[in-house]
Amino acid sequence: MWICLPASMHLCAYCVRSHTSLSISTDVLNYSRLYVWGLPFIAVLTATAVLLNAPLIDAVGISGAACATLAAYILYFGPMLVFMWRRLRFSPLSSGQLKMLALTAAMFALDAAWRALATPLFGSAVLADAAVKSIVLVGLMCVGAYAWKISPTVNAMADGMMKKLKIK
Repeated sequence: MWICLPASMHLCAYCVRSHTSLSISTDVLNYSRLYVWGLPFIAVLTATAVLLNAPLIDAVGISGAACATLAAYILYFGPMLVFMWRRLRFSPLSSGQLKMLALTAAMFALDAAWRALATPLFGSAVLADAAVKSIVLVGLMCVGAYAWKISPTVNAMADGMMKKLKIK
């Protein structure tokens, strides 16, 4: 569990950023005929955050708060999205967002593997490790996003840059 805590903080930040794109689901639910179902989902979010924050913060500090927030968002959005799909046939997640979620999960897995295998090779050169890891992971994320054609605009821009550099 302790190894997962730094990754959970990053994932928590991703969940908070994703709240913007997923919040349309709360609006759709609130303005539908099933609006009364919004309250139980909010209750789950609040209860999870309140019940998990105190013990996790005591146990592991700020990482505990990140883990509590992560759990609260998963237990809030996960069931809500399933409920909305089954009852309203609505999903705010596009195929591009699902691909980005898969790429993000792959990056977390690669980050954990990097910390276990490559970080010890850098020894006390923490900045070098961080720089190399960032370049590698960001590069892989960009290649994955390009290969999966997640954004036509970004792909067109990348194609234009590669054409100017005579790579493609």
